[in-house]
Amino acid sequence: MTDVSQLSGYTVRHCPISRFSATIVLVTVGSLGWGSASANTSGSSEMIRVYEAYAVYKMGRFDEAFDMYKALAEEGSPRGMLNLAHMYAQGEGVEQNPEQAYNWYRQSAEAGDATAMLETGEAYHDGRGVAADSGKADRWFLRAAENGNSEAQWLLGKRLHAAGNETEGLEWIRIAAQEGGQMDARRFLSALQEADSGAEAVTEAQHDALLATLAQIDAAAQNRDPAGIVAPIQADARIRVRLPNGAGWNEMDRDALKNLWQATFDQVQGYAYSRSDPELSRVGDAVVAQSRIHEKLTGADGSRQLEIREIAHFEINGDHAEIHRLQLDIRRLD
Repeated sequence: MTDVSQLSGYTVRHCPISRFSATIVLVTVGSLGWGSASANTSGSSEMIRVYEAYAVYKMGRFDEAFDMYKALAEEGSPRGMLNLAHMYAQGEGVEQNPEQAYNWYRQSAEAGDATAMLETGEAYHDGRGVAADSGKADRWFLRAAENGNSEAQWLLGKRLHAAGNETEGLEWIRIAAQEGGQMDARRFLSALQEADSGAEAVTEAQHDALLATLAQIDAAAQNRDPAGIVAPIQADARIRVRLPNGAGWNEMDRDALKNLWQATFDQVQGYAYSRSDPELSRVGDAVVAQSRIHEKLTGADGSRQLEIREIAHFEINGDHAEIHRLQLDIRRLD
């Protein structure tokens, strides 16, 4: 039976929660083993173009990136549709157009992209590019949550919890934290668990193991070695990347992140990389490192300064540390 809860102006319909693995939003080359050989070739070609478009966007060549995403979108690529919508929403490479942004978000959502489902819900909630409709917003928020979007799971859980439905709210918050690695959800749960005793300190051995792993990643980045950058990341790690100017979160696996780094290095002539001293904390069973990474990318048309706000969740056994959750928020400095 479906419940209905009133949440600060929202009417959220929610069905019994199923346990599922959150959908990988950015399909990786490694997952293209399904289907025919021709489908594999087509899918591989599409993802190569997606990686290239990411790298071009990161370099600030918005007109070129817009054309690349538009071509992908018109060919039916859900990721192309989503990123084209982001560019219409931000006014990058094209005049800002909320109606076109909504149109492409909706098409990507209908094609199964969970991030686009969340964006479609936000459009209906805020009346951006479409008439505001709280009922349609709620349905898209729930659909995004049920399809594994950790941000939607966290927002839905938080609203339910605040409205007094603590049991249902905590279920969604736990899914966001444990299956999606959503940082705010993990902090929320950690605060509930540690309200009386305070957070457990990071031990000296954990500190040393974690810093050694970050040094390994940094050396690989400075040597333009994508395989080395992702080597300490677990094969089933959950990874979220947001490109400059808040153009939406992209969920990917380790191989996709490796390909994205490779696409970046392929686009630049010169590359410089440095990391700030990380801030370490305990969040549940994980040790979390928050760092700021500075990049300078030099190409034929000049150089760009970028900052990556990194949040990495580590599992540490003895002197061995591996990343099982990773968030990279990339921002322009120039």
